[in-house]
Amino acid sequence: MPQHGPPLPQSRSALLGATPRAKSNPAQIKNYDNRDDRYEIVRLLKHLSPAKRLEFFAWCCSVAVMPGTVNAHPRVASFTVQLADKARSCDEADEMLNADIVGSLAHMWIDFSLDAKACLEKLVLMARGKS
Repeated sequence: MPQHGPPLPQSRSALLGATPRAKSNPAQIKNYDNRDDRYEIVRLLKHLSPAKRLEFFAWCCSVAVMPGTVNAHPRVASFTVQLADKARSCDEADEMLNADIVGSLAHMWIDFSLDAKACLEKLVLMARGKS
């Protein structure tokens, strides 16, 4: 069948001959997709100051790899940084920060090659003050 329109661009990694990292593993979220585990994740986040939550989330972004790339990582959104700043003095912003981080983590666990178990181990260590 003939191709219609312009050719699809190749990814930068394909052009450079690099091999992309492992693909995402959407099935891993099933291990934590229950009410108790989601509650526990939020509870652990609440043990951290807003600045420490940003530090944790930035670490998660640094080990996540965007789909189809070799070494491109997502970044903490400016909205999340602003929420963390407001969360120091506003309970509503504090709750929104937790929801934003949990939602972003779930997205990265499903669509990016981010290891959920490693993230949660890091979160536990940070909540215990050991990281």
